[in-house]
Amino acid sequence: MRKVFFESSSKVSCEALGRPWAIPDHRILINHVLNRRHHFELCQFNLVPLGCNYPVTEIAVSVTRDGGLQSYVSSNGPSWLASQLCGDAVNAGC
Repeated sequence: MRKVFFESSSKVSCEALGRPWAIPDHRILINHVLNRRHHFELCQFNLVPLGCNYPVTEIAVSVTRDGGLQSYVSSNGPSWLASQLCGDAVNAGC
């Protein structure tokens, strides 16, 4: 992967990337993420409306509800994920 886009509907998460010292409990993790961005040709962090992140929200709910610890990518994801992502791609103008 050469180009990576991180999207979050959490304003606090996005602000933390710009000010890691403001959240001391997670500063080490935030700095780790920020240091890794230099490994990519392009790395962008974006704040998006919650409705535009629907598939991601559904993945998070599914993982926490079902106790899924394995990556969806390595397991090809649950059956509903492909159709959800296709629908999201069509509506990418969110």
